[in-house]
Amino acid sequence: MTDLLAATALDDDRPTEVAAAAATCVVLDTSVLIADPEAVYAFAHADAVIPLVVIEELDQHKSRVDDVGRSAREVIRTLEDLRVANGGDIREPVRLPGGGTIRIETNGLMLDEVAAKGLDPALPDNRILAAALGQARSVPTTVVSNDAALRIKAAQVGLGAAEHVRRRAASDDEQRRRGWAPVEVSADVVDLLYASPAGVELAELGSFGAAVDAAVGPNGYGALRAGSQSVLARRTGDRLVPLRGHLEAWGLRPRSKEQSFALDLLLDPDVRVVALDGMAGTGKTILALAAGLEQVMESRAFDKLAIYRPVVPVGKAELGFLPGGLEEKLDPWMTAVHDALVALTESRSHADARVVLDEMTERDKLSLEAVTYLRGRSLHGTFVIVDEAQNLEPTTLKT
Repeated sequence: MTDLLAATALDDDRPTEVAAAAATCVVLDTSVLIADPEAVYAFAHADAVIPLVVIEELDQHKSRVDDVGRSAREVIRTLEDLRVANGGDIREPVRLPGGGTIRIETNGLMLDEVAAKGLDPALPDNRILAAALGQARSVPTTVVSNDAALRIKAAQVGLGAAEHVRRRAASDDEQRRRGWAPVEVSADVVDLLYASPAGVELAELGSFGAAVDAAVGPNGYGALRAGSQSVLARRTGDRLVPLRGHLEAWGLRPRSKEQSFALDLLLDPDVRVVALDGMAGTGKTILALAAGLEQVMESRAFDKLAIYRPVVPVGKAELGFLPGGLEEKLDPWMTAVHDALVALTESRSHADARVVLDEMTERDKLSLEAVTYLRGRSLHGTFVIVDEAQNLEPTTLKT
């Protein structure tokens, strides 16, 4: 896997002991956990409390097919892992590997006090306030929420109120998971790699080989630097292979080291699955399309380029029923992919790009389809791109 931008991921360690309560308490609401599923681990010096009503709200969101649903499912899985690892019960504070504790609060709700303030105790946000007021009887308590209205109400009933900002630093394991790592080496190592297009054994690099071995995982990449000299290289087994100097696919050249790493993997026939992760605009889709077109139309390593996209609206916006046949119904969902294909083809061909793409489709060299109709199909000799895969359920991806 290669990442076009640095990524973060949940720690693999699981807590195994019950701990005493911390000196301060933070009460997390649903908005925080939806915005940052790792917020469970973000309070290293506090006792983090999740009211039971928050679990109920997460359960209501888990079936959504957008980012909110994905975050809800991730938080629920994390809390279930914590519960199982601690004997099936996390009503008592459980120590977390990065510091702090976590527990789910089921009792101690000050519902009468909430009602006395003129608030409806049946509403989820007000039940969160009631749980926080219960904690505040014994320890300084802050309601952490990305909902401004809830923060205002918390402050008005005498509680601390704070907005959550994701600031968790990536661990060494996370650095490896992003697909590449910087490594300081000697000028001799850089010169040796430039002089060895087929690569060199890590053992030949001495102590620098051990540094590369520790920093770069299988099929991972290293940005090796020695002062002003540098070289990009990929680890294949126990060898380090320098990247080709002029990577190009269907007229497209990478403009950053991350894009170079991605294109190198996409053009390698020995790598069967490539996962690209990064923010919008970093080139994930257009790199995959360029690599697919290159290997279907030029090198002919594949017979066909098939592009699949989940039919998932942004946010809660729904278009309703669309007119026409299947292709016409899919047009709104495929516009971004079609525009990228047109841009790539226009830069390479003097002919009308849309005509060229229509010819590819008629010759069965190119297809744009919804993931909905993928189950049960056998795709032989096909370069498959699944765009916006983060919107898919894990079971759908496995299919």
